[in-house]
Amino acid sequence: MKKNLLLILVFIMAVLFEALLMLEENHTLCFSADEENNIMLAIKYENGREEIKPCFDESTGIAWFFIPAFVKENTIYVSGGSRLSWEEDRVYQIKYKGKEWKVGFMQSANLPAVFIDTESGSLDHISESKENREEGFIEIVESAGNLEYEGQVPEIETRGNSTFGVEKKSFSFTLEERMPLCGLEAVKKWNLLALYFEQNKIQSKIIYDMADYLGLKYTPGCTWVDLYCNGKYQGLYLLTEAIGVGKGRVEIFDLEKENENANGEGINWEELEIQQAENYSYYNIKSPSDISGGYLIEKERDRPEDDICFKTEENLWFSIKDPGNASKEEVIYIYNFVQNLENMLIKDDPEFKKYLDEDSFAKQFLIDALVLEADSMSASSFFYLDRGSTVLKSGPIWDFDRAFGLVRTDYEYPIDVLGGMNSWYSHLYQDRSFKENMVGQYEILLPYAEELLESGIDEYVQWIAASRRMDQQRWGHTGKDTTIYSEYENYIRYLKYFILKRMEYLNRQWGISCDLNTCESIYTGEMHTVVFKRTGGEILETRMVRDGECMKEVPALEDGEENGSGWYIEGSNLMYTDRIPIFENMVLVESNSDS
Repeated sequence: MKKNLLLILVFIMAVLFEALLMLEENHTLCFSADEENNIMLAIKYENGREEIKPCFDESTGIAWFFIPAFVKENTIYVSGGSRLSWEEDRVYQIKYKGKEWKVGFMQSANLPAVFIDTESGSLDHISESKENREEGFIEIVESAGNLEYEGQVPEIETRGNSTFGVEKKSFSFTLEERMPLCGLEAVKKWNLLALYFEQNKIQSKIIYDMADYLGLKYTPGCTWVDLYCNGKYQGLYLLTEAIGVGKGRVEIFDLEKENENANGEGINWEELEIQQAENYSYYNIKSPSDISGGYLIEKERDRPEDDICFKTEENLWFSIKDPGNASKEEVIYIYNFVQNLENMLIKDDPEFKKYLDEDSFAKQFLIDALVLEADSMSASSFFYLDRGSTVLKSGPIWDFDRAFGLVRTDYEYPIDVLGGMNSWYSHLYQDRSFKENMVGQYEILLPYAEELLESGIDEYVQWIAASRRMDQQRWGHTGKDTTIYSEYENYIRYLKYFILKRMEYLNRQWGISCDLNTCESIYTGEMHTVVFKRTGGEILETRMVRDGECMKEVPALEDGEENGSGWYIEGSNLMYTDRIPIFENMVLVESNSDS
């Protein structure tokens, strides 16, 4: 009898244990643990399940869980039937798997969640070099909770130049086939931009939407996402279609594929070495019979190390993005074409219009002139030439994380001396019909820009608000090269201020009468304290400055004004200028180029 009773009790306990396991499996949110019993959060959605690792704040000891937008409940199953109803920004003390944890929660809104798992389970390998690649797996869950896409990722890599050296990195990934992700066009290769130097987190999206409004062809589609890498929240990212030749991207003849066909299967492309000449580089391969196109080239600041390239007589370097396997004959062909066009521009020969697409150049020039990206026309500017065409076209636009006054603070920066392609822009701007085309594009853009100032910027800010807060908790303040303010809201006010001032300048230059929104809401009427400190920390002067005012005069520098000396914004690599409005209390430190 006792034996039977014991068996019954064992059976009941087994059933209860299985029921608890089923409850845990079926619950939307439940704590789980890794092999070392470190806490994780399992999230169940309509088509699957994800396990999210916390991000630890070492200063407070809090394990922060960043919850995707698609989670619709705030109750977490802990264990043994116990539950935790969480609220954002609150810290909870819990015990799980024999360990005690301080945990906090923040949740996204509106944005899809992108989950990428690398084959190694780490980002270490691809973070060591831009040449390193890794396979992986991707899942994208819409904010409503639907699994939009899942599949293998043949290649994941880090990308960027200055952004490669920072902790929050940008990535590229390649799918097995062309797919439309997050409402964007179907393409095979995608970028995830970290927005590291983009203090407002919205300006690249604004500029791409602006170019799309103008009808600049092949502008990359983009949208914000929450990125999770190997279970850990990586931050707020901008998902963009990668620039390249192909259907849905730059739709010109695929000369790279024709090169592969012309050279057969006997070449190991991965081991083929770039041949270097003084002013160009190339691959030692056979050329197809027709090498007139298509070419996708990018203006570079200096000679690129790992791309096929050429230099013009104006010392302008271009890399050849497509065909990436360009032969010597192909490099010489596109070089001769670009050099001939450059010669005509420098000589102000009106015949240049036979070889340059005035409309696309005017649109790109206008965007560069309006937003004042630090690299305008000195880098990250693309151009393309189709097979059989005699006309070089400008675009797609790219790379705007230092625009809208984050580096070039002078909103009255002259129009015709932009960037490192001054010789091209300056001569184009002197051509009457080109200038009229450019001004006409600006007049088309004016209603869009006015709406942007009145409500568009605020709508962008609201859309990403929750994820932007999570990103700041995850990474803190980023981008010392573009740091001006300490409060996010003041970057939004500065964005409006800069756009307004730049447009007022362009209106004066082009004789356009336009009653711009004065954006009185930018200013608060408050008084702010500005402290001037010597390099050694001595306070030289303290001022009270009204909100929105720019200081036209600053104290004299101890070592004069040579060699980059100036008053630098504390905690930043940016020098204060009389174009920067005071929107908060500020400390300026005497410094120079050697400090």
